[in-house]
Amino acid sequence: MSRLLIFLLGVVVGGGVVYSSVTYHVVRGEDGFHMVPKLSANFSQPYVDVRDFGAADGGENRALTVAVLRAEKGHLMQDAATDSMAEGLEQLADGLQKLGD
Repeated sequence: MSRLLIFLLGVVVGGGVVYSSVTYHVVRGEDGFHMVPKLSANFSQPYVDVRDFGAADGGENRALTVAVLRAEKGHLMQDAATDSMAEGLEQLADGLQKLGD
């Protein structure tokens, strides 16, 4: 009897994992993990790490960007783009400084 209960528990847990991966993006930002509802039920991008996202990445992942904005968690994408832009400006300044030397 205990094997049947363990099997049924596995079926329930597995079904929950499949359901959540179809209906939610798990987005990792600077401040932790966030569950963002998907625009349509599919298996694309169940987990996305946006800590290193730049402006170009947001354009390539339009569905994710729209889902994040609809969930009113736009700060996740904004922080990543701002960090990416600041890093790019630092690299540009370093490159210009090397040219000047």
